[in-house]
Amino acid sequence: MIIRELGAEEVGLLAEIDISVNPSAWSIENYLDAINNENQYILGIFDELDILIGGITYSSVLEEAEILQVCIASKEQGNGYASQLFNHLFDTLINSGVTQIFLEVRSNNIPAINLYHKLGFNIIAERKNYYRINGKLFDALVMAKSI
Repeated sequence: MIIRELGAEEVGLLAEIDISVNPSAWSIENYLDAINNENQYILGIFDELDILIGGITYSSVLEEAEILQVCIASKEQGNGYASQLFNHLFDTLINSGVTQIFLEVRSNNIPAINLYHKLGFNIIAERKNYYRINGKLFDALVMAKSI
């Protein structure tokens, strides 16, 4: 596995993965905006054939970071790639002086919530009816981790 920052020419591939697995996916424009924002970063994870299989987008300002978007290709889910991506990110953030990481997740996304708990995140708040997907409203859970 190789984990590295993505360039603008690669975010289209990540957007395709995101759209295929996430009901609240980012568009390619969202990813390009992140690339062009000095406080936002995108890490991609690649398999042994150098094929992009997922990514994590985050912002970092002073001692706080926020996970903005995470996706792993459906055929690669359950293989530990998201954990590898997060652990790489934790190391990166620790080295840059970050002490607190936040993220938000749909309350019905049980696999993601379980992963985040396993990685040391705790629920700190709930936002009622925050997500609208296919005409249905879902709560958002705000989670945090100290590093």
